[in-house]
Amino acid sequence: MFKITPNPPTKDEQTSRPQSDNAKKLDEAAATRALDYYLKPPADK
Repeated sequence: MFKITPNPPTKDEQTSRPQSDNAKKLDEAAATRALDYYLKPPADK
């Protein structure tokens, strides 16, 4: 059984380059912060 998407995106509708670059930078920053949070050793107080 297939679920039909009401308005599938067309190949012609691309995100603009600045939006794409900004989203990539945000994703990269979020990944770095998550890895730092979970993998860095706790700071000694």
